[in-house]
Amino acid sequence: MPNKKTEQPWERQKGESPQAFAAFLIYLELGPKRSLHMVGQQLGKSRGLMERWSSANHWVERCRAWDNHLQQEARRAAVAEVRQMNKRHANMAQQMQKAAMKALKEMGTPKENQQSQITWTLGSSQRLSHQPKSITQAGPRPPAHM
Repeated sequence: MPNKKTEQPWERQKGESPQAFAAFLIYLELGPKRSLHMVGQQLGKSRGLMERWSSANHWVERCRAWDNHLQQEARRAAVAEVRQMNKRHANMAQQMQKAAMKALKEMGTPKENQQSQITWTLGSSQRLSHQPKSITQAGPRPPAHM
């Protein structure tokens, strides 16, 4: 595994030959279908050699570290996206509230259809501003007559 604090497990390790590291990269890039047999086939090397390189250079543990790293990066990106989405929703909610209030002031006594639209807009803006969303949540649907 890594010998220096700055060295990552998926980087070339101290004492690892360039050929063994090249084979490791192929193994790493195979993802969930990783197999020493496939690496040996691609390189025209024996399975026994792949097993020795894998064992000596801790390929399984290094790949696990790489997979965990990718999952952490994906989670960080998802959290950042949700935060940005929530900010956009809050901004949209404020804009919808302003537009609805402006429409109410300008129209005096609204017709029934207009009241329904304004009520929906205000309700939607309130839900947007008070309920953080995850990426998989769906928002409210407008009334059919809008």
